[in-house]
Amino acid sequence: MRRFLLLLSLAVSATAAPAQTWTTQRPPAGLFALTDVHFTDASHGYASAAVGGLLKTMNGGQTWASLPSGVPSSLRDVHFSSADSGYVVGNVGVVIRTVDGGASWQRHDLANNGASVNGVYSHSSRRALVTQGDQIFRTTNGGQTWTVAYTYNGALPIFTFRFLEFVTPSLGYAVGGYAGSMGGTTQVVKTTDGGATWTLLPNLVAGGTAVGPAAAVAFPTAQHGYVADVNRRLFRTTDGGQTWTLAGQNNFGSFYGMHFVGPSTGYGVGDTGNIQYTTDGGQTWTAQGTNTDDTYANVYFPAPTVGYAVGSDAGAGPRVLKFTNPMAIKPAGPLAGLVAYPNPATTAVQLPPLPASLSGQATLLAADGRVVLRQPLRAATASALLTASLPAGLYVLRIEAGQYATQQKLMVK
Repeated sequence: MRRFLLLLSLAVSATAAPAQTWTTQRPPAGLFALTDVHFTDASHGYASAAVGGLLKTMNGGQTWASLPSGVPSSLRDVHFSSADSGYVVGNVGVVIRTVDGGASWQRHDLANNGASVNGVYSHSSRRALVTQGDQIFRTTNGGQTWTVAYTYNGALPIFTFRFLEFVTPSLGYAVGGYAGSMGGTTQVVKTTDGGATWTLLPNLVAGGTAVGPAAAVAFPTAQHGYVADVNRRLFRTTDGGQTWTLAGQNNFGSFYGMHFVGPSTGYGVGDTGNIQYTTDGGQTWTAQGTNTDDTYANVYFPAPTVGYAVGSDAGAGPRVLKFTNPMAIKPAGPLAGLVAYPNPATTAVQLPPLPASLSGQATLLAADGRVVLRQPLRAATASALLTASLPAGLYVLRIEAGQYATQQKLMVK
């Protein structure tokens, strides 16, 4: 008998879950844990690793090649301005630069006391910014010389920049803080001229409670930003960092990296295989982790429907996961609660009518993401999706109407 098994927990979800999930890529052996990842387009990406390791892909993660960096120290952050030109930074002041896609690297370390370089942003092969300690450094000649663009001048007795995030080539944020016996605090500085000058923004405060040291940061737009602290709280700004509110607390685990593909839709990764996504600005999160052994250091989406998470497996070896989803994540909105029926069904599934003034389509996808059926939907009009010719197996039924979408998993038997 042919029937559909409806997974009710997904049918009543207020947000649409992805039709596909994360799949393991195959980085070359011999590397240690990965620390960061950045893509310049859908094909070209780079990942940094502990003990001087580097990875490169030129085919969207299908294959990864190991690149010699020439440095033994751990690398922390990577950013490329084009497929061939970029900078990587790491421990003991290390800054390396390539202009030939990683075939060769030049050392342009900071003159320092051995402190780590935590963040990097590359405007071009010659213009770049890095953070070290309580300072932001800038180069305009490919790293030949570095000048101090900003030194922290706030109230904290000890301060270290950890993150460097740019929304546009002109508008960017640097985030850091202090952690010690007296607690922890995070502060943000902002630039509107590409990093030439910086302005200290107010302390991150929500309900009178100072944000602890930042663990992950994302700024998807000029006004929208997110900071996850070490206390498993998420803070959000909608006015460019002037004020912050508590968006979520203890509902997403610990984050070491975040990336938002829109003002309210984003992903966070962390330890014990933690991968989460949100479509409501961090108020609620949905788990997507594939195991509890991995530790993910960062996540990056070159496109709203394609992303990469990097970190380590249980043995501290490199781990790369790729997310592909043929359909963008959208809020359910007025489609929440729509359920196809009957359950079980034999030869057809009845599709519920859309709310008034909305039209759209129903799409049935196989478990591997292939579209197998499509059906137009009209407002206030019920219709049926014929399923008699489908082989038994797991399917996902997605209903879309404008900016809204909802979906449910179905099993044909």
